[in-house]
Amino acid sequence: MPAITTQTAGQTAWPRWLLHLALLATVVTLAGLAMLWLQRNPLLTSWDEVMHQNNSMSDALLLRHGNLPALRDAFFLQNRWLPPGLRLIGLPIAATFWDQAPIALRIAAAVLTLLPLPIIWFGLRPVAGAAGATAGALLFALTPQNLVGAQSFMTETVLHLAAALAMTLLLREALAPRPGALRLALLGPVLGLGALSKLTFLPTIGIVWVGVAAWRLWRDRDAAGFALRLALPSIGLALVAWPHYLLNIPRYLAYAKATAGGYAYNPVEATGLDFARYAVGDLVWEVFGLGGTALLLAALVAGFLVWRRLATTEWAFVLLAALAAAPPFLAFLLSRNQTERYMAISLVILAFPAGILLGTALRQASGLAARTLAGTAGGAALAQLGMAWWVALAGPVEARPLRPMVEAAWRPNFACDFHALTALVPPGHAAPRIGLFGLTLAVNPPNLQQAFLRRGTLAKTIEILNDSATEVDWDQVLRETRKVDLVVVPEVFWHGGRDPLKPASMRNVGDRSLGDYRARLAAEHLVEDRGAIATGPDDYCTVHVLAVHPPPIAPEDAERLRPLRPEVHAVAGGT
Repeated sequence: MPAITTQTAGQTAWPRWLLHLALLATVVTLAGLAMLWLQRNPLLTSWDEVMHQNNSMSDALLLRHGNLPALRDAFFLQNRWLPPGLRLIGLPIAATFWDQAPIALRIAAAVLTLLPLPIIWFGLRPVAGAAGATAGALLFALTPQNLVGAQSFMTETVLHLAAALAMTLLLREALAPRPGALRLALLGPVLGLGALSKLTFLPTIGIVWVGVAAWRLWRDRDAAGFALRLALPSIGLALVAWPHYLLNIPRYLAYAKATAGGYAYNPVEATGLDFARYAVGDLVWEVFGLGGTALLLAALVAGFLVWRRLATTEWAFVLLAALAAAPPFLAFLLSRNQTERYMAISLVILAFPAGILLGTALRQASGLAARTLAGTAGGAALAQLGMAWWVALAGPVEARPLRPMVEAAWRPNFACDFHALTALVPPGHAAPRIGLFGLTLAVNPPNLQQAFLRRGTLAKTIEILNDSATEVDWDQVLRETRKVDLVVVPEVFWHGGRDPLKPASMRNVGDRSLGDYRARLAAEHLVEDRGAIATGPDDYCTVHVLAVHPPPIAPEDAERLRPLRPEVHAVAGGT
């Protein structure tokens, strides 16, 4: 009998080590490509990521100034459509590394992307063994969405961290002989952090939470345990998340209603075989990756191999996790509005059943099938990572399987530094107001705002005419213009040109209306032309700047607007 055990251990050692090697290589790849992107692109022009950086930098600036009431309002009221979970993480980072805040936040994105991996591993280790834990962590790590995710300070970084923590605690709770008060007390704040990271958290992780409590009630007939498993985490969830949602629930209900009515809904137009090719192609190459697809298929086959060997509670958890992962997949099938990125939380959830099934197969069904499953998955993972490095170092390659790798290493970005605009604001403006008429990938409100934030100035940047507008309300446009200090126009539009990165069909109404805008500004004598300003090595970064004349002060307002006495300034500055 010992000889059989030794042989079995030797037979299963090589696929286990291959999985471990693949996980280590994935960590090195995600971190290495993130640092390579940072080295190649010290300045960013991506709208969403720069906006999130700006939120944390402006919060840190308010904290450094001691303006706690304004910081409170920024958290709860500034972006009421966006939960502030990422801001909670970004604030201490930006405040601690203020001089290099944008770089520090980008490095933090890589760290936050990698943090779920050890959490998943340690969560699965007691149940699935080391090999199963590695397989589970690898399933999440290999999604091509993490290639860009590790480079981008976005809400998914906190979402995936909270999801991994919650799934680990819920797995331990599902298998524990009795409710764990400490475990459930920790689960509450984790659920709160997840709820504050993204609206997709509770509709997915909540299924596992409620499902585990319901399963244990059905199995144990323990009503007190059921109540504790729901009530104790609910208290922590409420304490962390209720202030934001109490203030903003009407807005979210309105958003949900608008979404149900078609807002932010981009339906998939393909049908039949075309739809099947689209869905399978996106799932394999954009969501799971080659290695992740092999791991998922291996886990499904492993389920058939070990279904008699799993305990009922383990099967219950596997099925609950599969159910919880389903909503983002359904959204993917119905819409094309960035749903590949939103599906990564499903991979955090699926990491746990995949690890349980593969780990059990390697420990108990130690024949050729189990070894082949693990070895094939590990080999496919290493092949995927090799392709990612090849694309990053050799250059972009036009091939469907490599598209997410090309995006991660070679997506458009421009080294635009708009700091020269800070010198054009009239003196005495503590909070400059910058208006943008027409925008491009490089010239957009967050990029303009960050130039001021890096100089320690809280600037307000707006689109004078919204990019999605279909017609121009010139009275509204001129009212908005009078409220700003500077009007910035991409130089590419100033002489009637168009954005070279957009097809002609995508020209928005602002780009086409610039001539009319200039004529109306001249008729109203509203602005002074400050000319074109080059803000980077690429002409795409050049902007045209107009200084808005301040409105005349009526005699009856002169006394009211007289500067405050120095002692009043001191009091006002301390509020």
